[in-house]
Amino acid sequence: MSEKSPLTSLQQVVDNYGTPDDVIVTDVMRANEMDGVVLDYHHGGHGGKGFWVYDGTPIDKDDIVDLTFHNKFGTAFGIPDDYQIVISTTDEQRQKIYVRAGCDMELAKEILQKMEKSIARS
Repeated sequence: MSEKSPLTSLQQVVDNYGTPDDVIVTDVMRANEMDGVVLDYHHGGHGGKGFWVYDGTPIDKDDIVDLTFHNKFGTAFGIPDDYQIVISTTDEQRQKIYVRAGCDMELAKEILQKMEKSIARS
């Protein structure tokens, strides 16, 4: 994908790339926001495997080398602030992309599995 500047609304993404083939909701509280969903396009990208758009920025599936998740602690009591899916890529400008995944570990695992299936389907 040659475009690196983020789009600022879900409507701009749809206007630019068309209707996604799938939508992976990553944070149910922010499902209408750019950083609450991963828009999954099954075809396109530089290798033809498709791409995702997260937080307004395209991520070519061919560039993805690893997916994992972790929690970040945001309070003094050690209560997880939120979970994040970590996308590792070969893109030198964005080697790690952190996707918000809410506050529930089981949901974060489910989101990770959906993303892995999306990559495998490519």
